[in-house]
Amino acid sequence: MSGFLPPVLPFLGAAGLFGLSCIFRFSCYPGFLERPITVALIWGACSADWETALPLGIFFELFWMDLIGAGTYIPPNSNLPLLLCLFISSVFTPPGAALTSPPLVAIILSIPLAFLATGLEQRHRVRLNSLHEHWVEDRQMDRPIGTAEIALAILRLCLLEMLLFTGLGLILYWLFKLAVSFSGHFPVSENLGWPALWLTAVLGGLLSLRTRRAVVSLAVSLGILSILVLRG
Repeated sequence: MSGFLPPVLPFLGAAGLFGLSCIFRFSCYPGFLERPITVALIWGACSADWETALPLGIFFELFWMDLIGAGTYIPPNSNLPLLLCLFISSVFTPPGAALTSPPLVAIILSIPLAFLATGLEQRHRVRLNSLHEHWVEDRQMDRPIGTAEIALAILRLCLLEMLLFTGLGLILYWLFKLAVSFSGHFPVSENLGWPALWLTAVLGGLLSLRTRRAVVSLAVSLGILSILVLRG
């Protein structure tokens, strides 16, 4: 934790797991392996830090429950903020210690970053439009589709997402390293426990109602969370 660069194992492990989850989002769908709760279970099994992995996995699973990909709509990549929070928490939490309070600062900082991963996926889709037209033509002419091109496109997306995670992970690591050097401890919320945070995340499901009251309720809840963070 004292070095300029973060510990290699949790950093590369989180980046690799994120790249793998991106493949499972659209390119290869083996069930619900790309869901936040499943990714959190994998992280917990690999790190044995169930006290942090499960609460964060439950929160992000509830928070993004309303956003489902359909047609051309690509929902925010919920695994990016989840793995960023897991990585930051694992680095700045003493070995063997459990994170008993939610890392609200890390959560609030990482949630907007989910849209960056989605933007990268959108750009990747646009670049593949010409390749898709080529595949359609091959099918119409009864020509075999090049599986190597498909595998290369999947690998390219995986590497791009891992590179995005690497850059964002380094930025957050340096920010929290600076914050810890000034405050002397990793910033967590002592005023809000995990059950209260989960209850707030459930409000994300209210957005499925598509009503103004639901949106206002979620906005008020996020405002309260911000106040609690500022108060420590």
